Amino acid sequence: MKKGLLTWALLLCCTFGAKAQLEGANWFFGDSVLLKFTEDSIIVSQAQLSTEEGSSTISDKEGNLLFYSNSGFVYNSLHEPIHEDPIFAGGYDPENPGQGNGFMDWVLLLPAPINLDTLFYLFTLDTTLSYTLIDRRLRDGTGGILDSAINVLIGDTLISLDTKLTSVRHGNGRDWWIFMRTSWSADPPIMFLRWLLTPSGFEGPDYLELTDWVEEEGWYYGNMFFSQDGERLIVIEKTGFEVYEFDRCSGEIEQIGVIDDLPVTGLWYGALSASGQKLYVVYHNIIEGSLERHSGILQYDLGFLPDSYAVKESESLVFEEDYNNYGIWSIKYEPITDNMYFTLLNTTDTLYSHNMYLHAITEPELTGLLCNVQENYLQLATEPGGMRTLGGLPNMPNYALGALAGSPCDTLNETNSVAEVTSPPFKGYPNPVQDHLHIDNPLPTTCQAVVYNAMGQEVERFDLDPGGQAHATGWWPVGFYSLVLQQPDGTLDKISLIKME
Repeated sequence: MKKGLLTWALLLCCTFGAKAQLEGANWFFGDSVLLKFTEDSIIVSQAQLSTEEGSSTISDKEGNLLFYSNSGFVYNSLHEPIHEDPIFAGGYDPENPGQGNGFMDWVLLLPAPINLDTLFYLFTLDTTLSYTLIDRRLRDGTGGILDSAINVLIGDTLISLDTKLTSVRHGNGRDWWIFMRTSWSADPPIMFLRWLLTPSGFEGPDYLELTDWVEEEGWYYGNMFFSQDGERLIVIEKTGFEVYEFDRCSGEIEQIGVIDDLPVTGLWYGALSASGQKLYVVYHNIIEGSLERHSGILQYDLGFLPDSYAVKESESLVFEEDYNNYGIWSIKYEPITDNMYFTLLNTTDTLYSHNMYLHAITEPELTGLLCNVQENYLQLATEPGGMRTLGGLPNMPNYALGALAGSPCDTLNETNSVAEVTSPPFKGYPNPVQDHLHIDNPLPTTCQAVVYNAMGQEVERFDLDPGGQAHATGWWPVGFYSLVLQQPDGTLDKISLIKME
């Protein structure tokens, strides 16, 4: 079938059977490591950024690198920074830019629901969740950030947030659900914060309170992520994990399992296999006053849910190392190669040889040791001192996840008989708009036009003449708008717009 030990080269030739999902084909992480996954090869090259843990990368549909970030800086495909001053973000020290971000999930790149190929959001943690808007058309097409959209806060600064940030496509295949988790010190206690990113802007945050969760005290542990199909949400905490079913149409969650009181002192990060059945969790078993210090990977079978006890009993130790020498840090599933990748760090010397490799689980759907853990699977460098892992792997959703076919929210698919789809006769362009918006009106009658901002406040109203017209928009503040057009029979149509400087 697949997959032998890979040795370092600019082109590493292997054969993988999985279908490519190319928007996530590139990974930036660690000390200037940049990988490109294709259906028959992995290309190792050098980025111009470094980060201890937090990073994110985004590519186009053909797998061409677009942008990568360590939260403080964004670099383009030419490996050039697209801005001069660092973006303020929690976990990022501007006085030590080579360190990058010290929290694995505190940076996330998403394509905008509108102008997918040109506009992108960089999410980071300031005093709450914030975004910076990237426009690929700026700086002669090499990309830049909009001065009016840097560190825009979209959350409640009074609520303490955990280090967990993740996202998944809405069931319409266009919008994005964004989830965060409150920290152990928050008041009220543990709950989810949920946003929906649409062409009109952000909806939320909505607060989803919980009745049961893994009790947590102390520093931030674990991560949070969706299954590849978006139907499950997993939360890893220090002493256990929670499993939720997720509705991509409504954004609602339903808890189906809490697995805690595990026989280790601290869970670290987790990842799911493609089917969503096999969960892999990294642990650090460090007992105070004892020399017995271990780091390992546990496998759980979520196919036993909703029986949490059976899931707990399915636990299998698939890999373990002596933490006094080196520890396992992060783990992430990669769909093109259908492998699970993880990092190993020497606990006393960051230049240790294990940092120069990426390690893998090559059969993640198989039970127990059949999953085939391979140390030193992919060589990143030939000597210590460069292109090495520093702990984290990139925070990236399944960019290629499409619409929930046949569901009521699959409203953008004209072949879906379940959804009520209409084709509005009006068109507005260019979008994003600057000084003038051209509106086409193919109807022989005058229509009423009303403009609303992202807060739902009316900005202006005017008559749209038959045939259409150009409308001045230069005085609109930068932001998201909805243009609502009413036909003589009362039919309403909406065009979502972005106003730029």
